[in-house]
Amino acid sequence: MKLKRTLLINLTIIAAMLALSLWAWIQLPTNSQIPMHFDATGVPDRYAGKSGLLELPAVALGLSLLFVVVPSIEPLQKNIQRSHKAYTASSIIAVAAIATIHTAITFIALGQPVSIPNVVNIVIGLTFIVTGNYASKIRRNFFFGFRTPWTLSSERAWHKTHRLGSWLLLPHGVAFFAAGLLSASFLVTCVLTVSLIVSLLLVLPVYSYQIWKTDPNRLTQ
Repeated sequence: MKLKRTLLINLTIIAAMLALSLWAWIQLPTNSQIPMHFDATGVPDRYAGKSGLLELPAVALGLSLLFVVVPSIEPLQKNIQRSHKAYTASSIIAVAAIATIHTAITFIALGQPVSIPNVVNIVIGLTFIVTGNYASKIRRNFFFGFRTPWTLSSERAWHKTHRLGSWLLLPHGVAFFAAGLLSASFLVTCVLTVSLIVSLLLVLPVYSYQIWKTDPNRLTQ
């Protein structure tokens, strides 16, 4: 796997986040409050001092290192290696998503009119478009993908569930992205979120169980 190249890309993104943080740190007064959490309508409900500018870069760094470590402790390591395109794409899009949120929060702290709900919808949309595109290419493993008791014990259930997952994620991704671009109402975001939750927590598990039952090579113990 090309983990060194992926890590280098992620570290470059994190370096840009830190550069933005440093620039904002210089611009902001000593007692500035950085919005770190927002309610459903985009209103800040938790703040931190200027050190909050370092919180998301630290999260991104930890996530990047986790993506490097996982392949070495995965029992089905060969399957992770066969899924390298999906794995590396997911690593990069995850760090890029954090960087985008970090940028939005930093500009809000600087007094710029940034709509967090719109940014979050766009980030979610792009993330699901990328992961949906690669979902069907993920091989069975214990850390990455749609893991249910049935996909983990049946190659057929794993493959078919991930193919269905790809079909579900892609339209949701496009819908979230469009909602962000068009500044859709809170109700629209709620409907999309409920639809996504039902898809991931109900449709896919039930489907994976049904496929598992039809697989003569499934593991039962």
